[in-house]
Formats: sequence, structure tokens, C-alpha cells
Amino acid sequence: MIWTSEVAVAANKPVNAQLASSENSRRHTLEVSFPAVDGYLRICRLNTSAFAANLGFGIDDIDDLKLAVGEAISWLLSDDSTTGTIELAFSDGSSGNVDTNRQFHFVARRSYDDKPGTLEPLGELANAILGATVDDHRFEIDDTGQAAISFEKTLVQSVDDNSA
Repeated sequence: MIWTSEVAVAANKPVNAQLASSENSRRHTLEVSFPAVDGYLRICRLNTSAFAANLGFGIDDIDDLKLAVGEAISWLLSDDSTTGTIELAFSDGSSGNVDTNRQFHFVARRSYDDKPGTLEPLGELANAILGATVDDHRFEIDDTGQAAISFEKTLVQSVDDNSA
């Protein structure tokens, strides 16, 4: 896991380009990579909880984010291949001003070691779950079978939250 002080997750860029982008800096990013095999979902959910709690998200929003991350990782692991890597980036999309809304950005990418991937597009149920739990989500599969998914969730701060 690597903490960096400047990372970009530009909403107008293709999902695969978001992990490497540096146009829009973010306050903090947590990057995690692991072999593309079952068994790492708990680590993904724990990192989601910790990162979102650090941004000030409440338990209901954290549960939504853990569900969304679980759907994203499950989709990336849904083909028959057991090779390759999953790369995740959790980032704070907030401006750093305490008076602004907090933003949780998530990007995940699946790469393959030997052959192109055979992932199907994100299914109707996964789209519905992501649509209900996060503000916006995008996925793509490129010509080589590399796949990526990203989403955001904004914590809207009330006037009472800012005055405390």
C-alpha cells in the first residue's frame, strides 16, 4: 500500500487512464494491488472502510461504499482467468477546504499476464447496485480485454456539520 499526496482521478478521462493520470491532484490516495484471484475482497472492504471513515463518511455511506467496491472487484474477477493483477486506488477528491463536501473516488483495473481477458460488460444487477450506492460509476473493457471501473461518492456536509 502506498500513500501519495498528489493523484488524479479525472471524471472526464477513460477509466483505464485514471490510475496513471496526474492532471487533477487529490489530497490523499491509497493504492493497493494484489493477484487477480479470490480471497482479497476482505482487504478491499477494510481499506474502503478506513479510507471513507477518514474522510468523515458515516456508517451507512461506508456500507454503501463497501458494497460498491465488492461489486467492482467481483466483476473484475468474474472471468475464468487466474492470472494478472487487480490495482485499486482510493482517493480524496476534496479541495482540502473544510467547508466543502468530501468526495470518495475509487478506481480499479484488471490486467492480465498472458492472454486477453474475457470479461463480459457489467451486468444489469451490478449496474443497479452501483447506481443505488454511489453517485456515478463507469466501466470499460478495452480491445485487449483489460478492464477498469471507477466511481465517486460525495459526502454532503450540512450547515450544522460545518459550524461544529
